[in-house]
Amino acid sequence: LQRMEAWKEYENTKVRYDTLFAKGEHEGPPDYVQGAAIAIDVQTGYIKALVGGRSFKQSKWNRATQAKRQPGSAFKPFIYLAAIENGYTPADIILDAPVVLDLPNGDVWKPSNFTERFEGEVSMRHALDFSINIAAIRLLMALGPISAINCAHRLGVKSRLENVYALALGVSEVSLIELTNAYATIAAGGVRSDPILVVKVVDREGKVLEENFSYREEVLDRPTNFMITNLMESVVDNGYGRTARRMGFMEPAAGKTGTTDECTDAWFVGFSTEIAVGVWAGFDEKRSMGRRMTGGRVSCPTWANIMMAHYRDHKGDPFPEPEGIVRRVICEESGLLMSPGCSEVRREVFIEGTEPRRYCDRHSLTGSSASEVGASYEDLDRNSLDPD
Repeated sequence: LQRMEAWKEYENTKVRYDTLFAKGEHEGPPDYVQGAAIAIDVQTGYIKALVGGRSFKQSKWNRATQAKRQPGSAFKPFIYLAAIENGYTPADIILDAPVVLDLPNGDVWKPSNFTERFEGEVSMRHALDFSINIAAIRLLMALGPISAINCAHRLGVKSRLENVYALALGVSEVSLIELTNAYATIAAGGVRSDPILVVKVVDREGKVLEENFSYREEVLDRPTNFMITNLMESVVDNGYGRTARRMGFMEPAAGKTGTTDECTDAWFVGFSTEIAVGVWAGFDEKRSMGRRMTGGRVSCPTWANIMMAHYRDHKGDPFPEPEGIVRRVICEESGLLMSPGCSEVRREVFIEGTEPRRYCDRHSLTGSSASEVGASYEDLDRNSLDPD
């Protein structure tokens, strides 16, 4: 009800824009919140559905293919993917604490989190689940922006991306179609396809005048692709994307929210093993939609409805797990193997060879060291949290 009331309020807001639309061919963009959505078959690249705006009569501008906007945190999966390729794991600890950088022009950059608070040490998984800005910035500072830019371009983003640390906040503009297609690459197991709007054109006698064929190229190895998929699944199940679960969409899926400063743009892009769907909402002119009009609150419900429509007559498949993936029970606080005194633990996934080897030394019931307890930790790792 709150969301419906907010949209009604925006529709009733009458504002004149000074900027003309499409080089003066139109009087100006509509003065209500716009939206766009696109659905891509992840195995072929065929575009199954596309909505470029709320009214073609009032505006022929296609916001799914022509508009470029800042993706906000929807860009973060490329940073975390780059981290995985450089040996990081979901259990690695990142410091969520203030960052202050001197800029070349003499200004000082003090980025903040959306919540305007800091959590201290957080795991990579927690940082992505709850879209922690400072953690993403620190990760990008350690990796270098070029590594994330290369990942994004490899997966299907074609727009120019700025080689700056603010890239972690999604400052470089992209289109909805290219961002969704990059997510579709992950959904396809690391195989990129070019999005296809028109399969073929035939004349009235059936003669093929033009035909487009699906192009597929493997750009990620299977274990790495599984790791970023698993991280993004957690966003939908436990993080800011859990709105989709609350709305009733329960099939296996992964995705990421995106919200820009002042809530000018709200994104949700996600996928299953069959389809990748991207949703954007915002005004044509870059201005706020209102306080806390985030991707999770504005765009995720639309995404969930599209996904539920796709799966209305069948069940979704889980994402396939390749060889070379191992699981360990770890301490949530340290990211190390669980010790008997650890109160917050979880079963985590790793590419074989990157799993932690040390046991947590922060918590102990008896004060015994890991070397004193020995192999009993291995039994705990195998048996604790066992679903059976």
